[in-house]
Amino acid sequence: MKIISFGFISILLIIIAAGVIIAPYFSVILLGAITAYILYPLVFRLKKIVRSPTIAIFISVILIISSFFVIANLIIQDAAPIITGISGLSGDITTVLETLKPQLEKLGLSKYITNTQEIITTLEIYAKNQLLENLKSLPGIMLDFLIYIFVTFYFLKDGISLKNKILAYIKTFQANDKKTAISIIEGLKNSFDVLFFAYITMSIFAALIAWIGFTLLGIPYALILSILIGIASFLPLIGMAWIYVPLAGYEYYIGNELLALYVLIFSIVCLNIIPDLILRPIIGAKIGKVHPLTILLGFFGGPALFGMIGFIFGPIILVVAETVIKSYINLKIENTPNKNIKSSKNKNND
Repeated sequence: MKIISFGFISILLIIIAAGVIIAPYFSVILLGAITAYILYPLVFRLKKIVRSPTIAIFISVILIISSFFVIANLIIQDAAPIITGISGLSGDITTVLETLKPQLEKLGLSKYITNTQEIITTLEIYAKNQLLENLKSLPGIMLDFLIYIFVTFYFLKDGISLKNKILAYIKTFQANDKKTAISIIEGLKNSFDVLFFAYITMSIFAALIAWIGFTLLGIPYALILSILIGIASFLPLIGMAWIYVPLAGYEYYIGNELLALYVLIFSIVCLNIIPDLILRPIIGAKIGKVHPLTILLGFFGGPALFGMIGFIFGPIILVVAETVIKSYINLKIENTPNKNIKSSKNKNND
C-alpha cells in the first residue's frame, strides 16, 4: 500500500488554493492562453524582423487591442442610427394604432390596441433596464479585458518555457503514464486548433457572407449587421438569429415582405445550416483529428452545461477526451498481443 507523502498533499492543497483564487478569471486566462497560442506564429515571424522577442510580442498585443477598438468604433458609429430608428419605431407603431383605433373599435378589437401598447411599453422598459445593467457591468468587463491582455502577453513571453518544463517533467513518468500525459497535451493542442479554425475562422466567414448577402439585398447598415453576425456566430445556430430575425421582422413591418422572406432564407441557409451544421464540424474534426460528432456535441453541449463559457470548455473537454480515450485504447491494443505471445510461449515450454 502506497503512503501519500506530506509533500504531495502540500502541493495539492496549494494548487487547490490557487485554483480558488483564479476561478473568477479562469475563462479569461484560458482565452488569453488560446490567443497566445494563435498569435505565436506571428510573434515568431516578427522576431526575425525586429530581432527582439519583447518588441515582437508587444506589437502582437497592440494589434489585438487595436482590433477591438476598431470593431467597437464601427459598432458605436453605426449603432446610433439603428437605435434611433428602433426608438422611433415604437412611436410609429403607436401612431398607426391610434389612426386605426376608430375602425378597430367598430370591429370590437379595441382591446388589442391597449394590449399592443402595453407590450411596446414593457419592451422599452426592458431595453432600458438591460442597457443600465450593461453599463453597470462595464468596469468588470474592462478589468477582464485588462487581465486578458496581460495573460496573452505573458503566455507569449513565457509559454514556450512553461511547455518545455512540463514536457521535461513528463519524461520522469513511467511509460504508460507518459503516453497518457502526452495524449492530454496533444488533445489540448488539437482543441485550441479547433477553437481557432472552427470559431474565429468561421465567424469571419459568417461575417463576410452576411456582408455580401445583406449588401446585395440592399439592407442598410450591412457592415455593422455583418460584424454583429460574426460576433453572434460564436453562439451556434441561435446566436445569429438574434440579429437576422428582428431584421426580417423590421423589413416586413415597413412593407418589404419579399425582402423579409429573402433575409430569412439567406440567413437560415447561408449563415446557420451551412456554417454551423456542415462546415464547422467537418473543419473542426479534420483539424482536431476527432470525429465530427465530437465537434458538434462540444459546440452545443458545452453552452448547455456551462453557459457562455461552455463555447470554449465544450470543444476542449470533448476533443481532449476523445484524444485520451483513443490513446488509451491504442495502448491497450499494443500491449495485449505481447502478453498473449508470452503466455503462448510459456504453455509451449511446459
